[in-house]
Amino acid sequence: MKEEIYIIMAIIVLCGIIGGVGSSLKEMKENGGRFLLRNIMFGILASITVPLFLNLVSSDILKTILDPKKNEIYDLNYFIFAGFCIVAAYSSIQYLNIISSRVVQNLKEDYAALKVESKKMKEEVERINDVQKTTLVYDKNVELNKLEQAAIITDDETQEVMKTIYNPEKKFTPVEKILNNVTSIENDKIEKKIEELKDKNLLKEIQFGDGTRAVALSEGVEDFINGK
Repeated sequence: MKEEIYIIMAIIVLCGIIGGVGSSLKEMKENGGRFLLRNIMFGILASITVPLFLNLVSSDILKTILDPKKNEIYDLNYFIFAGFCIVAAYSSIQYLNIISSRVVQNLKEDYAALKVESKKMKEEVERINDVQKTTLVYDKNVELNKLEQAAIITDDETQEVMKTIYNPEKKFTPVEKILNNVTSIENDKIEKKIEELKDKNLLKEIQFGDGTRAVALSEGVEDFINGK
């Protein structure tokens, strides 16, 4: 790959010089070639930015050059790349203005996309917080002695799930958050434990309009948690 990189660098410099000379010949009648050196420098500078331009337009010319095994006629891409460099060098000032505007525009679009994504994440966090702020309304029809008769949970996995659900404010906890926080147990097992706790009236579940599920321990169930 080093050989291909050296060839690309040589093409950039050589085509930058050729394009700069060509630009000076075009202006020969006007200024007598006084700006030859300036045009060559601008030509090389414009030629250097061709890889950036190719990336902006999603061209795979450089990729096929640097990975020739995927393209049996990859030598042709050297000529195509050289052509891009000469055109860029020949109209260096106009080309650099266009490419810089394109880069700035892309940066603005990326920044706007990041702002939208950040806003979505913020809204999701606020939604989770709203769920956490929802106070649990207990079912007064279920007496604590019946809960005690339902089961005394002793296995470690169920205890871990219950500890994650429990909070002193007795608020609902999103099921999604429980799945993320309990890393020692597979998600399928966690869902099964939640269903078992619900069947034994040890757990309450609510579902919001957007489909979000949240659960909380029934009143007095925190007494079943070991080491709470």
